[in-house]
Amino acid sequence: MEVLDLAQSNEKVGCILKMNTLFKDFLVNEGKWLGGGFESVFSIQKEHRFGPVTVEVKRDIFMMLPGEIRAHINRLGLGIA
Repeated sequence: MEVLDLAQSNEKVGCILKMNTLFKDFLVNEGKWLGGGFESVFSIQKEHRFGPVTVEVKRDIFMMLPGEIRAHINRLGLGIA
């Protein structure tokens, strides 16, 4: 689990959302089970409006992704160490 300040969280959430474009073909063809986006791979929680955000990868979903996508998530620093 990673606790991020507001600037870091905006960057990380932005990276997660960009994955929807980067891996669009996967989402359309093989990744329909993700419900349309990579947001479902992560648990993103915010305690209050301007407080820190907690980003945690959902291990069971992460492990079902293709190796290329898992490697990308790890490069973003959001994967499983």
